[in-house]
Amino acid sequence: MIDIEKILLSKYKQGHFAHFYIIRCAPTIENSSEYITSRMHNFIGQILYEEKKLESLDRAKYIIQNLGHPDILEIRPDENAKSYIVDDFAELIKFQNYNNFELPRRFVLIHDTHKITEIVSNKLLKTLEEPRANTTIFFLHPTGKKFLPTIESRAITINLPNIEIKKDVFCELIDHRDFIKWISENEFQDLTNELKELLISFYQTKEG
Repeated sequence: MIDIEKILLSKYKQGHFAHFYIIRCAPTIENSSEYITSRMHNFIGQILYEEKKLESLDRAKYIIQNLGHPDILEIRPDENAKSYIVDDFAELIKFQNYNNFELPRRFVLIHDTHKITEIVSNKLLKTLEEPRANTTIFFLHPTGKKFLPTIESRAITINLPNIEIKKDVFCELIDHRDFIKWISENEFQDLTNELKELLISFYQTKEG
């Protein structure tokens, strides 16, 4: 699997952290919004755990999920809304007005970004291009759909393939053309070693 926590922690510790990332989840992952949120809470929790010398990673994640931290902002659309509106990002604008409080870097997690409309995207362009110093914005994207080119070009994208794909899923595909179509529709751009092994197993099964 792609160990997103290790990838991001390595960049963070090396001082090579970008200001804007798109974390794109494979659309075939069950409960993809929760999955991608959990992975990012692990990553930021590790930073909080190490920087604050907390008693455990679980304590760090508890703070993020239940108490909040002044250097961490999470933005979600209204529970009943089909899409974000501009006002949903008022807290992001306020957040941009302040410096770091405790951590060397501040983090903004924007959840369910498939609900960001073209109008809202255009309103966010300047903030995404030039966030406040020592601030990183994450688009947590639970589908394989693309953003506007103006958004994509400003971000570093990390794709999370479905690590829970089972062999019988592949075996249900009639021939290689169905398989290629399935991969194409789900926009897999990274193949991990585990996924490659499943591909090999699939073709061996079909040939057998």
